[in-house]
Amino acid sequence: MDWKTYPLPEDVENLRADWQQRLYLYLLAENSGIAPENLAMTYWFLGGKQPQSWRLVYDGDQHAATKVELHQLLERLAQWLGDYEQGLPLPQVNGDRQLCPTCPFNLRCDRGDDRPGQETLDQLELIPEVPLA
Repeated sequence: MDWKTYPLPEDVENLRADWQQRLYLYLLAENSGIAPENLAMTYWFLGGKQPQSWRLVYDGDQHAATKVELHQLLERLAQWLGDYEQGLPLPQVNGDRQLCPTCPFNLRCDRGDDRPGQETLDQLELIPEVPLA
């Protein structure tokens, strides 16, 4: 189960392609001895007026596809790491793709100064201390 604090999305099928759930189910099948056909993931969405759930069933075809894609990604990462160790820069997404404004790592590649909604700690001393005892 995975608890979400937002309401059920309109397009829950996007969850099927989400890497978090794909990796959870893949690792569970690989390490538990449970057949993929006997696994499912249930999402509970608590942000609406009433809690809603959505169940994602898993199977051997999904498991095999995830394995292939995961191995391809790991090979690509290994290549990038090897290139980086030889002095080549790591690849970056094209800045025109509109991903940078919402990326939590955009400050690391100098693409996100002054993001809207980003909290800064410039005046940390103004935040009152909260006693723990």
